[in-house]
Amino acid sequence: MSSQSSLRFSGGRPAASLALALSICLPAVAAKAPKRCDWHGPLSGGEKPYAKCIDMATMNGTTVKVPKNVTRISADGLSFCQPKTPTTGAGDADIVFIYDNSGSMTADAAFIETDGDTSFYYVSNDNGCRSNATSGSINYPTKTGNVVLPLLVSNNGCHGFAGDPANARGFVVTEGISFLAATSATSTAGAISFNSITKYESPLIPVNNTASVAALKASIQLDTSGGTDYRPPLALADQWLSDPALIKTKKQAIVFISDGAPNNDTYQNLVSRLDPVFSIYLSKNPTPDTARLQELSAATGGTFTRVNPNDPNAMVAVLKQIISTITTNTLPKSATVTNKSMAPPQVSKSLGMTSNPDGGAALKLDSILGLKLGANQIEVQLLREDNTNATYNFTLDVSGDEISSTAGNYSCYDMPTLTAIDKATNTPPEIYSPDKTSYQLKLTRSPSELGDVTVSASTPNNDKEGIKVGNTNMSLGYPTQTGDFNYNANKGNPAVGNNVLEVDNHGDMTFVWSHPRDPRETVTYTLPGRVVPIISGSPDISIKKPVTEGVIFDPGKIKDKDPVVVTDSKDNCIVNCTGTGDFHKADGLPTWNLIIKSPITYKIKIFDNLGQFVCASSGEINAAAWAALAKTGDSAAIRLKFVPVATSGQQLGTGAYLMRADVIALGDLVTKGSSGESIVVKNAHREYFKKFGY
Repeated sequence: MSSQSSLRFSGGRPAASLALALSICLPAVAAKAPKRCDWHGPLSGGEKPYAKCIDMATMNGTTVKVPKNVTRISADGLSFCQPKTPTTGAGDADIVFIYDNSGSMTADAAFIETDGDTSFYYVSNDNGCRSNATSGSINYPTKTGNVVLPLLVSNNGCHGFAGDPANARGFVVTEGISFLAATSATSTAGAISFNSITKYESPLIPVNNTASVAALKASIQLDTSGGTDYRPPLALADQWLSDPALIKTKKQAIVFISDGAPNNDTYQNLVSRLDPVFSIYLSKNPTPDTARLQELSAATGGTFTRVNPNDPNAMVAVLKQIISTITTNTLPKSATVTNKSMAPPQVSKSLGMTSNPDGGAALKLDSILGLKLGANQIEVQLLREDNTNATYNFTLDVSGDEISSTAGNYSCYDMPTLTAIDKATNTPPEIYSPDKTSYQLKLTRSPSELGDVTVSASTPNNDKEGIKVGNTNMSLGYPTQTGDFNYNANKGNPAVGNNVLEVDNHGDMTFVWSHPRDPRETVTYTLPGRVVPIISGSPDISIKKPVTEGVIFDPGKIKDKDPVVVTDSKDNCIVNCTGTGDFHKADGLPTWNLIIKSPITYKIKIFDNLGQFVCASSGEINAAAWAALAKTGDSAAIRLKFVPVATSGQQLGTGAYLMRADVIALGDLVTKGSSGESIVVKNAHREYFKKFGY
């Protein structure tokens, strides 16, 4: 090769970079936009995920930087921690301890797992497990003495895990009663054993009475038989906790320890009147049975915690945490949260409080709180259970790097989308039909407390209508809402507010929705009246005078050795301009004139006459460049000029070369013609092959 040059296209940038820059787009492009996120307490894992509590005392007076695409505070994602040093000390409560004595609690056999751990099984009613052979026995300590169990050769068919192989639940309850007496001496406690019926019933007694506490602890007995019926112990606990002669405090609660689902649903009609049920489920692993006890706790405002029954110390620790949650009187019973930086300030009030497994008080606000970019002054006012007040102030600085997925303190969702739906085909129309009079409007948004909402609709001739969308569908996990709208394609003189969009046959219909308290959750959708194709013309590569005739180029001046230069019709450079001015202004470059009707991306490869690869290049006419191009109607002319330089930087010699070009017109976009009219541009991809020479 001699010292001449050529044009190249390398792997192009994704079309998403252009789509994000467009302010008006159809739903297929809107999905590529950055997600918006809610701020809340740090997310927990486990069987019942929740937002962990936030220590307001630690937050007070601080500034917390959050990603700039966090647009609001969640309405159901705040939970407040117990103060580390309560100002008024512990409170008091009437607590009934219910413990399971059904047959499944005790182990009948053991099996050594491959990892060395031991599994214990209740095999009396498990025929598949009972038929397994045994080999020797295992001697293990429990809270009621050593136990010798047969050792299974295999655990095939074994499904009935023993709920309390360590016989620890009696010990755990007595430890809980001792802890209650030590930390909240004005409380009362009672205990009930159950299987199919109740047994060892000990009504509420003041825990500051030593003799009564000793008798209560002595009444706690372990014997296992029968089924699992929730109703008898819950009904008796409800009776005691409603008896003025027994209860001594303003707060009542139930602690429920079990290993299995109830045998029936007869307890369900008690749920609405039960005091909070704080449940401990004894199971090494999650099981389907956990759901019923978890539902009971959730429905009554208590907590649900699963504990490995092989770990009595963990059981005690969980019970002590539950007792602290019940008795500490510094938890809030209501809250008001204000963003003072919104104009006007936004205020949300709590609708209710529930307890979380971490001991925090979870609140549900009556609405979300919007956040603006930059500093947001947040005030939290709490009314505690002892009727004392606390006020905390902190700053949320919404200016950090954007995030794209749910994690930690953030839950992220796609930005909302709007689209029209032709109910006859159940598909979005590319343009509205002059033969129709209505479409369905579909809004998809992130979760919030909103019900039915109104979408603003307008036309170029100043018609303005409100489109109501409701029929909320949560099957996808986030709200999708629909509502019909009417239009008259031919009427040019609009009547505002008559529920009909009058569009004069060719104007756009524009729909806008924003969350009323979060203006940054917004979407604009345009339904135009006509569609145009995108790319036209064959690759007619022309050349006035070959650059090889006495012209020597310095390939070192070409940025990134990219030999394709894109200009407008007047040779003003658009792409690959740095260092190429001397080249693209010369007459001797092969030039391809192309007519485009939207932003594009391109990839071009050049081969010599022997089919050997010479160079490649890629680039794009992005949204800004497309908007700046001079247009004739809806089209713009561009020129692609091939500077004769190989990928290696060596100049190309005189001869024949072959171009292969891929041009992608970025479709499904709304663009503007020379008159400013909106036009839908169809997506298109074309390949071009052309032989040319220097």
